[in-house]
Amino acid sequence: KLELVLKEDGLIVARIPGSPVDIPIITLVRALGLESDKEIASAISLNDKIQNELEGSFEKTEIVILKSSGTSFTTEGYLPLPSTKASTDELGFIEKSTSTAFLPGEIDIEVGDQLTAYGRTFRIISLQDYMIGSKRVALKVELELVDV
Repeated sequence: KLELVLKEDGLIVARIPGSPVDIPIITLVRALGLESDKEIASAISLNDKIQNELEGSFEKTEIVILKSSGTSFTTEGYLPLPSTKASTDELGFIEKSTSTAFLPGEIDIEVGDQLTAYGRTFRIISLQDYMIGSKRVALKVELELVDV
């Protein structure tokens, strides 16, 4: 049973039983072979009202990945904002701030690599594959804010 959930930030995610990760619906549909936004919206529904609800799910952001080796590349992914959870010290200053991003499954990244989006720099602290069969279709990436 596939369940679709509309999150507060407008992102629609798919929940699949047995999967520990919610996957953005657009990432899932692209992994199944549909590419254009129009093609995806039409496959999900022909109803204009429902297609308008998908708008928040199509919004991606440009993300720059800096590998530990010093190489870098640019990709697109979902980094919902507000996306950070922060812990503060006794004076109220942020000590640690974490976030979650969803990236395409075909990219090559590792824990410790850095990610820059929205003018902020994050360090990758954990990765979780999202698989359909034997194909990795997305990555759930836990991030720690570096430029606090």
